[in-house]
Amino acid sequence: MTTDFLTQDFLGNPVWHYGFALACVAIGYVIAKLGHFAVTKAGNRFAEDQNSVMKVFYASVGKSLGAIGMSIGLRIGVGLIVFPGKLEGIADLAASILIILSFGMLVLHLVAVPEYLMTKHAEKDDTRMDAMLVPLISKTLRVVVIGVIILQIFQIISGKEITTILAGLGIASLAFGLAAQESIGNLFGSVFLFMNKPFEIGERCNIDGHDGVISEMGLTCTRMERLDGHLVTIPNGQLYKKTIHNIGKRPFIRRIMNVTITYDTPPEKIEEAVKILRDLMAYKEGDESTKMNEAINQGDLLPRVYFNEFNADSLNIICIYWYQPPAYWDFLEHSQWLNIRIFKAFGEAGIDFAFPSQTIYLAGDDNRPLNIPGMDSIRSLESQATKGAPEKSA
Repeated sequence: MTTDFLTQDFLGNPVWHYGFALACVAIGYVIAKLGHFAVTKAGNRFAEDQNSVMKVFYASVGKSLGAIGMSIGLRIGVGLIVFPGKLEGIADLAASILIILSFGMLVLHLVAVPEYLMTKHAEKDDTRMDAMLVPLISKTLRVVVIGVIILQIFQIISGKEITTILAGLGIASLAFGLAAQESIGNLFGSVFLFMNKPFEIGERCNIDGHDGVISEMGLTCTRMERLDGHLVTIPNGQLYKKTIHNIGKRPFIRRIMNVTITYDTPPEKIEEAVKILRDLMAYKEGDESTKMNEAINQGDLLPRVYFNEFNADSLNIICIYWYQPPAYWDFLEHSQWLNIRIFKAFGEAGIDFAFPSQTIYLAGDDNRPLNIPGMDSIRSLESQATKGAPEKSA
């Protein structure tokens, strides 16, 4: 009776054909899982380091074996069944597409191998730019694989060669390219930026007036977190053309400080002011009171102090020093420490700081007489007139 049921016709095929087709799918899956188990075990035995490249390779292959086994089993099973009319071609087409998808999944998983190698290389060299390139290259490889898979599927559906399909896509690609010129420009901008490496993720830059930290760089745009908290997005097609000031790569922070004193400061006090400033910025090894100045007394970049200018309302003493390493908050701490010491030292020495002012000379001031051209003649005439005037009677 069982034999009669298996040989009974159902939709143009004996029942056992359907059972055998399902068995092929199941057997293919079981064989694939056994292969997965064998590959995983081989990987564990081959690679002592659990994070080695061979471990990643075996893991990537094992993830795809199940889908590959089922698709091959399905392809064999479909070949045993006769479908009516156009369903025959549709079934064959679907089975072939599943095989392509399963093997495409294998290639997609294998992208993890070069991704792992690039990540290890970036960690070894400790370069943030290389670490930034890893996800970009990985995404690009996956996009290429997906594109090849889609072309293969189109080839099966259309029955034409890939070259013919590409030729047919040429006009559409041209139209798409004209419509996406800006996006293509951004892609080329990304290539130039990665080649020249003007900055890395986490570095502070000044770009087109925006001062902030580079937070992300993608295929089309770069994002910067400005110091005021705003997020700025700059297209890479424009970014590579701009002047980029990479503040994060500077070897030091230079400070130019102008100390202004009043014009009535005696010459000896000017010399004393210059000496005070030089002493305040000096560093003596072992002297804790000058420990803060160690950062500005390194190598050939020693502090410079000079009386250099006669301003409109002050005498100018310029102070230049270079703070190393360029830690901005430490630089501000040192600037505050130095400013307070200058303020105290000038106060104790009786040297006055200048501020924007005007001096107005008034007639009748014995200390500052008013002298202008012709003033002597006027005073002589006034004196003669006073002597020649008749005295008033009481």
